[in-house]
Amino acid sequence: MGGVQDLLDDVMTRHRVVGASACVLTDQGAVTATSGFARLDDQEQVSERTCFAWGSTAKLLTAFMVAQLVAEGLIALDDRLSDQVPWFAKAGPTAGDMTIRQLLSHTSGLADDFRPLAGQEELATMVAQAEPVAAPGERFSYSNVGYVLLGHLIEVTTGMTWESNLARRLLVPSGLSVVRTPVAQASGLAAEHRLDQHGGTVICDSWPRVGSGFAAAGSTLCGSAADLARLARVCLTGTDWPQARRLLPAELAMELQTEYATVPGLGLFESGWGLGWAIEAGDPRSASAHRLVGHRGGTSALVHADPATAMVVAVLTNTAGGELLGRELAGGLFGGPKPPALNGAPLGSESRLDRYVGDYRCPAFDLPVRRIDGGLEIANPLTGRSVALSHLADDVFWADFGELRTTVAFLDKGGDGRPTRVHAALRLLARDTSRTSREAGGRKDVPVVASRSDLHIVSGEPLRHVTPSAPKVR
Repeated sequence: MGGVQDLLDDVMTRHRVVGASACVLTDQGAVTATSGFARLDDQEQVSERTCFAWGSTAKLLTAFMVAQLVAEGLIALDDRLSDQVPWFAKAGPTAGDMTIRQLLSHTSGLADDFRPLAGQEELATMVAQAEPVAAPGERFSYSNVGYVLLGHLIEVTTGMTWESNLARRLLVPSGLSVVRTPVAQASGLAAEHRLDQHGGTVICDSWPRVGSGFAAAGSTLCGSAADLARLARVCLTGTDWPQARRLLPAELAMELQTEYATVPGLGLFESGWGLGWAIEAGDPRSASAHRLVGHRGGTSALVHADPATAMVVAVLTNTAGGELLGRELAGGLFGGPKPPALNGAPLGSESRLDRYVGDYRCPAFDLPVRRIDGGLEIANPLTGRSVALSHLADDVFWADFGELRTTVAFLDKGGDGRPTRVHAALRLLARDTSRTSREAGGRKDVPVVASRSDLHIVSGEPLRHVTPSAPKVR
């Protein structure tokens, strides 16, 4: 484990990341490595205690607390949410059929959204106003709203806030009182950075400040890489570290890692989803492959874990796109599995390409797909700028937005042969049939519709430019 620092130093040379901290936790102990700056403008170096925003990795903690309620006999995974939260039955046409298991595995059909929430009434309105993206249990579509509802379930069942449950059920037993919430009020928090279109580095508010209403989905927690690694190991094994006190029955901890949903397309990073945990890309049936689980936090944080050895890697960065650094680091530590090779395939006839053109929408963001000479382009949900789509196979493409890479799978062809939905950035979006965009041509930048915790969006505050420089490596 002494090579963690060397490995981090090495991968930092290939990624435009300002600062990073990585913790590797095994039965033998914890090793933390740091590199770069917490703030590039004042050259404050990252330390082992530097706090970073955790983003959607906090969903692992919400899923774990739901499993604890199951262990206590207060709820069951296949209960309908409306059985426990009666108002939810009237929140939409399919709301009464959604189960707790479906919410945990992102198969409820709930559309994603990320508008600030002030309370239950606004949550009910948000759910009621959004058209379902699929029938409950039909397809995987990542939903922050689903985890907000799970947080509400925890509160209704226990009579305590999500934060109070987190402290009592996880933080205090694990001795982690330094984990902070909310992000906006945390001192010592690494500044967020991103690359601008001119190749410079900017400091910006790239974690949308949506308030505590989205805490259970990942909007508020921050801490060190070591803190996140310890909590992730609790979620993986059901026991704290190093005391090995059991906080969740082993069978329930294993059930959280069981694949319940397949990610449509050719899973670039995640091939499936359990109850909180993502199933990382690779063939778990292969004797030579590691079956890894994990979770991303925005595009700057990452947790990977090996259930067979209980080894956990937590990588936190302060730069949009730092997740890719984390994946390379984790790959070097685990030795695989690797995402599928991104080799382009023949695009086919122009008439075949035309069928994909259109505006695909969900409450969180839009994905316009346009024809360009010899191919297709798609708008980046992070910035609105367009990039070319590369063909993988059949109706599956991939897009490289720099800080975000995603497969783009066109699904469910209608009678005219055109897809009625697309799956991209882990979400289902429906084709907008109220307007035609088939004749739209040329490059066209499209503004971002909304902000999401796990897709680092600039909030609209002015960007502060700093002179690009090479971070000094510890």
